[in-house]
Amino acid sequence: MLNKKGQLSDAMTWVVATVIIVILLVVFVYASGVLGKANKIETGAKSLLIDDVDENVNYFYEKTKIAYLVNDENKNEIDSWVKEEIK
Repeated sequence: MLNKKGQLSDAMTWVVATVIIVILLVVFVYASGVLGKANKIETGAKSLLIDDVDENVNYFYEKTKIAYLVNDENKNEIDSWVKEEIK
């Protein structure tokens, strides 16, 4: 019966820590939602426009696929461009 104050302070520490973690989670989920709705994202020197991404990706995919089929040299050149871009 003498240690009830210690148990209470230990429980309060865990409650406060849990509340802080929940608040941080809510903030990060909200920030993710805001960024998910953005149409333009700044990434240093480049900015990404996200409006018609599906159409652009599909167009470039088709062009790359045709280039791969036409000639093997095209495939090697495109692969070298990708490797340079990754560096």
